[in-house]
Amino acid sequence: MYRFKDNELQVFLVHPGGPFWAKKDAGVWSIPKGLIENENDDLLETAKREFLEETGIVIASGAKQSSFVDLGFITYKNGKQVYAWAFEQDLPENFVLKSNPTPQGWPETDRGQFFNLEVAKTKILAAQTELLSRLSTILKSP
Repeated sequence: MYRFKDNELQVFLVHPGGPFWAKKDAGVWSIPKGLIENENDDLLETAKREFLEETGIVIASGAKQSSFVDLGFITYKNGKQVYAWAFEQDLPENFVLKSNPTPQGWPETDRGQFFNLEVAKTKILAAQTELLSRLSTILKSP
C-alpha cells in the first residue's frame, strides 16, 4: 500500500510481532505478505487476503484489479519467492492495526506505518528493497 503525502511517495510496512522482534527495528519491517494455501490460488487474491489478515485494513471497494501495481517477485536466499502488488490508499488518523495471531499466540504483525522511501529502505528486510525500487520506478518517484 502506498500514498502520496505532501507530494512524497510513502509506503506502508509492517513490523513482525512477538518477543524476538520487539526491540528490533532496522531491517526487519516488511510488506504485508503470506503463504499460498492452494497451488491453484490466484496470486493477487492471495495477496489481498494476506494483507487483510496481517493488517486488518480493508482495501477500498473502488480498488479494481487494474489499479494494483504488479511489482513482480523477489527470491530470498532460501529460495522462497514473494510476489507483490501495490495499491494507493490512505488510512484514517485513528487507524489501529489488527493482525491474526501466530500459533504461539502473538500477532503476526504488531504495528504498521507509512514511511517515505528513504526511511523505508532502512526499515525493510534487505531482500525486499528491490520491491520499493520497482514501485518508485513505476510511479516515477525519486
